[in-house]
Amino acid sequence: MASSVVLVVVALIVGGADTSVSGRSASSMDVHGSRGVEKGIRRDAGVPRIAEVDECHEQHLSVRARRTDFARHSTKYPPPSLSKGVREARHPAIEGNINLDTFILAYDFENSASDTTTIWWGGTCNDGETWNGLFLDEEYWEGFPRYPSVDYWGSGERFYGTFVTPPEMNGGGNFYELEFRDPCHMQDSLRVWYIDFEGNGWHDMKMAEIACAQVQTDWAWRMFCFVWSRTSSAPGVPDYVNGPFTLFYNSETTALMSWVANRSGCKSTSCDIDDETHLTYGVWDWFNDSIDQWQLFIRQDFYDSIAVGSQYFHVGNRTWSFPNPLWHIRHPAVAANNNNVVVLVEVYYSDTTDAEIEAWYNSQGRIDTFEFSSVTNSDGFQGFPEIQWVTDNVFTCTFYNEPDAHMYLSTTTDGGATWSEPSQVAMEEGATAVGEYRTADLSSGGRKLAWEFRDPGSSDVQVDYTDLWNDPPVFSGPVPEHGATGVSVSTSFLSVLIEDPEGHAFDWTIETEPDVGSDSGTDDTSGVKVCTLNGLDSNTVYRWYVYALDGVGACDTAVYTFVTEPSEFGCGDCNGDGRITIADATYLVAFIYRNGPIPLGQGDVNLDGRTTIADATYTVSYIYRSGPPPCAPRVSVPAAIGG
Repeated sequence: MASSVVLVVVALIVGGADTSVSGRSASSMDVHGSRGVEKGIRRDAGVPRIAEVDECHEQHLSVRARRTDFARHSTKYPPPSLSKGVREARHPAIEGNINLDTFILAYDFENSASDTTTIWWGGTCNDGETWNGLFLDEEYWEGFPRYPSVDYWGSGERFYGTFVTPPEMNGGGNFYELEFRDPCHMQDSLRVWYIDFEGNGWHDMKMAEIACAQVQTDWAWRMFCFVWSRTSSAPGVPDYVNGPFTLFYNSETTALMSWVANRSGCKSTSCDIDDETHLTYGVWDWFNDSIDQWQLFIRQDFYDSIAVGSQYFHVGNRTWSFPNPLWHIRHPAVAANNNNVVVLVEVYYSDTTDAEIEAWYNSQGRIDTFEFSSVTNSDGFQGFPEIQWVTDNVFTCTFYNEPDAHMYLSTTTDGGATWSEPSQVAMEEGATAVGEYRTADLSSGGRKLAWEFRDPGSSDVQVDYTDLWNDPPVFSGPVPEHGATGVSVSTSFLSVLIEDPEGHAFDWTIETEPDVGSDSGTDDTSGVKVCTLNGLDSNTVYRWYVYALDGVGACDTAVYTFVTEPSEFGCGDCNGDGRITIADATYLVAFIYRNGPIPLGQGDVNLDGRTTIADATYTVSYIYRSGPPPCAPRVSVPAAIGG
C-alpha cells in the first residue's frame, strides 16, 4: 500500500551581487585499456530475482507552504577549497550543459573558524577558469546540511539542486529546491522552492537526489527521490522509518509525494528520467530485516501522466534480491535513455570488504526483467558507483577501488552487456580517493567527474574535478609533405608530429603501401614519430598510414601520399640496359620470386603501387601483344584523409 500527498509550493526569490574568482584547475586523466570485456556475474550468488511486487495507491492531502526570506541569508563565496580555514569538503555534485562550458559544482564543507558545515554552490561559464558561488548562511541554517544534488533541465542555462535537510532544521522535515537560472550569476539568479513537510509528519531526511528533463512545460521538469521518515497521527497507520519517497511536481505550485508503506530501512537512492520515453526510475537499497539482507527496490512512473494531473502515473514497483540471503545489494545508481535502462549495484557476500560492481540492464524500459553483467572482477572492495548516459547505447560509470584508493572509470557501448577494462583516474602522486557514499559524481553525458581526495600526508578531504570528454591525437608536419613529387629514392625515413591535446599517453603506428617499412609505439607522449624505410622505387606512388589511440579511447587516422623521382633508367628497363625486352620481365620475376636484385628502372610498370607478377605480365604484353607501354596509366594523387 502506498500513499501520496499533494503540497502547495512557493517560489522565493533570492537577490544580490556575485563575485568571480579564479577557479581551481582540473587534474588530468590517465586511463588504460578500452576493449569491451564480457564478464559473468558471480554465479555462486545465484541469479537475482524479483522478491516482491508492491502496489502503489495514491491518496491526496493539501498542506500549506511556509515562506521565508532568503535574500538576506546567502553569502557570496569563492570555492572553499581555495580558501583558508576549510577542514573537510565532501559529497560533490557536478552538472553541466554538455554543449557549453557552463556547469555547477556543489559540495558540503566544514568551516574550522565557525565549526559548522554548510554547502557551497559554485557556477562557471568558462569551464572553470573563474567561479562565482554562494552558500546559505550558517546563522540561518541550524545543523549541518549535507549531500547536495544538482541536475541540468536540458534547455537554456537553468539548473536545479536539492540537499539533505539537517534534523536540527524543523526536525529534518522540510524540503528545499534551489533553481539557478544563470550559473554565471549564481546569487542574482537563485530562486528557492520550499515545502513544509514537518506538519504532516515527515522528519529526519537521510538522503536526497534530483533528476530533471525537458519533457513537459516549464514547471514539469523535475523529480526527487528521498530516504525519509514519517510519523502519522492517524490511528493504525504505521510509522515509516527511512522509507523510499518520491516527489513530483504536478502543477507550477503543487507537488505530489508518493511512497510505499512497507519499505522502511532504506539507506541510499538514485533517480533518472528517460528524455525519450518520459518514464522515470527511482532506485533504493533496502534492508529486509526479516532475512537480514540488503535488496534493491526500484519504482517506475510515467511523467506525462503526472504533468496532466492523472491519478494513474505509477507504473509499478519491484524488489530484487539474490536467492542466497548472504549476498547483498548496496548503493544502486540508475541511468536511462530511449528505453535503455542500466542500474549499477555494489554486490558483496557477507563481508563488505570484498565487493564488486555489477550492471543490471535491459533495452525495453522495464523494471521487471534484467540481464546481468560485471563491471569489475577484482579482489578487494569496489563500490559507490555513479552512472550517466552518454549517447545511443553508450553509458559511462565511475566507482571507488579500495586496494589502491583511486577512482576508476568504465564504459559500455552496448547498453550494459559489456564494459571496458576499468581505467584509473589520475591524481597527484601519493594522493588518495576517499571511500564513502557520494564520494564522486558524474555530470550529464559523462562529461565531467568530481570526486573526494586527500593530499599526500594530509587527513583533510578535498574535492577536485576533471573533464572526461577527450579529443583524439592530432597529426601535423608530415615528411615528405602530403602530395610531394620527385621525392628522392634515397629517402630513408618518414616522420610526422603526433600531439595529444589533453597530454594523454597514446599508442601509434605508421604503415606504408607498397610495404617499404613500418613502425609503432605504445604509451608514448607527444612528439615527432619516425618510420625507417628500406628502399624506394623510382617514379612510384607511395601511401603511408598514421594511426594513434590515446588511453581514454579517442583515435584518429591520417593517410599521406608522395611520388618518387623518375629513374635515370626508363620505366620498365629493369636490368638497366637501355631497352625494354623479355630480359626485363625475367629480371622482375627473379626479383619477385627469387630475391633477385631491385629493378634499376621502375618495376611498377602498371602503376598500381606494387611490384608484382602483374608487372612482368604487363611487360610481356607490351613486347609481344602490342599492349600499352610501361607507366602508361596516368599518375593521380588522392587527397589526404585527416592530418
